[in-house]
Amino acid sequence: LAKANELDPPLPWKRLWKLGIGGILTLNLDRFAARSFADAFGAHAYHEFSGRDIAKHLRILKSPHQFIGNLHGIEQDADTWVFTHADMQKLLNLPGYKEFICSCFVSVHPHLLAA
Repeated sequence: LAKANELDPPLPWKRLWKLGIGGILTLNLDRFAARSFADAFGAHAYHEFSGRDIAKHLRILKSPHQFIGNLHGIEQDADTWVFTHADMQKLLNLPGYKEFICSCFVSVHPHLLAA
C-alpha cells in the first residue's frame, strides 16, 4: 500500500467524480478516492469517514457536500481496518450501519436533482 501513496490515482477515479456523483463508498484502504477528489476539485469541501463511523454520517446523504466512505478503513489508521469476518460483524452490529448502506441505494443526492 505504501506504493499507492506515491502513485497518481487511476484515471477512472477522477472520471467518477467528474460525473457529478454524490459520493463514493470504497472498499480500498488506499487514498485514491480522496486524492482523486482533490485532483478533480482542488480544495472543494467533502466529508470523509471510515466504516466504523458510518452511522454518524447518515445525514450526509441529504447534504449538498460529496462524501467518501472508506468501508474497510484507511491505510494510515489501523483502528479503522476491516479485514476479518469478526471485524465485519462488529460493523453490521453498529446501530445505523445497515441503515446507511441501504439508504445509499435508495437516495438521490440533491446535487443531481439540480442538474
